Amino acid sequence: PVKPGESWGDTPGLLCWWQAPDAAPRRIRRGPGGAGQIPPGVFEQVHRSMGERIRVFALDQLRPVTDELVWDLYAGVGETSALLVGRGARVESVELEPEAVATAERVAPERVTRHIGTVEGWIDRMSPPSAVITNPPRAGMAESVVRGLVTRRPGRIVYISCDPATLARDLSRFGSAYRVTALRSFDLFPQTAHLETVVRLDRA
Repeated sequence: PVKPGESWGDTPGLLCWWQAPDAAPRRIRRGPGGAGQIPPGVFEQVHRSMGERIRVFALDQLRPVTDELVWDLYAGVGETSALLVGRGARVESVELEPEAVATAERVAPERVTRHIGTVEGWIDRMSPPSAVITNPPRAGMAESVVRGLVTRRPGRIVYISCDPATLARDLSRFGSAYRVTALRSFDLFPQTAHLETVVRLDRA
């Protein structure tokens, strides 16, 4: 919260952006130490420290990934890709938003092959992975994405979801090809029906 006598611009960690109808988003205020590397309008978790905890937990569900190829699907600004590289992985990522990809490239340019576009458009064009981390929007993954993952047969998939309903739908689409071996939910959205859930899937 902003303290009496303190402007929003003086608030550590505060990022505020605004978008008028039919106009591009623009940053209007950022406090010292704020998330200035995130362009206005690009998705980022509102609770950044909790988001980081979730990413680390998700990566901990993978087997050792040194020199292994890991897909980072719906990669956003590349935070998960950077953590994977830090653990020695080679990464192929897919993200729809060009500004998010440009941000990711500035943050961690090494050992990541980045693709701009939909996961549906890229999933059959990438090299076969040893493991996959997928973090789709609330709508979940298209059925063609699940089919593509089943066809490519990575040994392990870690699915990060913000909607229990679409998560359940997508897990059912994997059928008998994968089995759930770990699950943990995080209350990232208090007083709503939404939960951030991390599910580990192993090839059956």
